[in-house]
Amino acid sequence: MDAQSFKQIILPCYGRMLALASRMLDGDRDRAADVVQDTIAHLWQKRASLEASMAPESLCMTAVRNRCISLIRAERPFGTLEEASVQMTRTDSSMDCEYLYRAIERLDENRRRVVVMSMRGFNCEEIAAELALSPANVRQLLSRGRRQLKEILSQL
Repeated sequence: MDAQSFKQIILPCYGRMLALASRMLDGDRDRAADVVQDTIAHLWQKRASLEASMAPESLCMTAVRNRCISLIRAERPFGTLEEASVQMTRTDSSMDCEYLYRAIERLDENRRRVVVMSMRGFNCEEIAAELALSPANVRQLLSRGRRQLKEILSQL
């Protein structure tokens, strides 16, 4: 697709792309505009592989939706120890909790997220839905995370 075709086919979808992004990002028009701008820039870079016969609106809307989902996932509060510790009840005087938090910090990100969510009371299906993983993958990460925690705690 050349530059002229891109302008005629993709750019007219800007308004609909912005509306979708705004809805997905809870009405935050500034973030929505950033997402749409990033999406258009990405499509511009890939314009050589785009065909004029593609359904342009469908392509644009799918690209914006995927970028919004990626942004929302990246902003989830399940990744850091500080955020997990706020959600979990603990007493600062308990040395056992301190050892556990230190051990949790050593887990890789995926295992840590799954273990922390499990500790918060989420079941495997809920964790799978939240992290966009399969339930089998969640069970595997949880099992390996618990095993790794056991090894780490035995060394402390």
